[in-house]
Amino acid sequence: MNNQNDYTSVFEKAQKMVSPINDLLKNDAFLKSCIDKLSEEGTNITFNENVSIDCNNSGIYLFWISFKNLDVKTTNSLEKILENFLNKWDNPEESISYFPKSNKERSKSTSEKYQKEDWIPFYLGKSENIGDRIHQHLYIEPNKKTYALKLMHRKSFSKKVKFKINYLSIKTTNVDYFLVERVELFLRDKLFPIIGKQ
Repeated sequence: MNNQNDYTSVFEKAQKMVSPINDLLKNDAFLKSCIDKLSEEGTNITFNENVSIDCNNSGIYLFWISFKNLDVKTTNSLEKILENFLNKWDNPEESISYFPKSNKERSKSTSEKYQKEDWIPFYLGKSENIGDRIHQHLYIEPNKKTYALKLMHRKSFSKKVKFKINYLSIKTTNVDYFLVERVELFLRDKLFPIIGKQ
């Protein structure tokens, strides 16, 4: 028996099983329904209140950012606003490490798709436990080696920008959790979040 042929036949079977799922993910109506859910009002994040998301399911979450509080006299275009913000994000005033960096290339597409008055997609992620992962992004210690936004430690942004969070709960098992990553990948190409290298 040829092992290479065994692997090839198993892989071909897997491709046939995943193909309908990939077709669904390319369906604009499906992706739009996901984006609509992630674009709902969501939960506002305030730096002086405890924020908790009560969802133990797997799924996708999206942090949004608003630049409405910035002085528009000195920042007249979204492209310039994003450039200034992302430079500060990547070089925090606070002592913070192990956090996702900006995606300056993608932010160019963001500035073309959105207006400076809009809520802008900030960071898109996935997790097997949405509530726990969002809690990490907000509150985990600033120098812990867990890769997270560590947003509540960014006090320099607390009065300049606003954040909110929304999520899309997708019940999965250990076997089919990989599908969440597929959905996340397609949504990233539609939403253009400004943070995260993926």
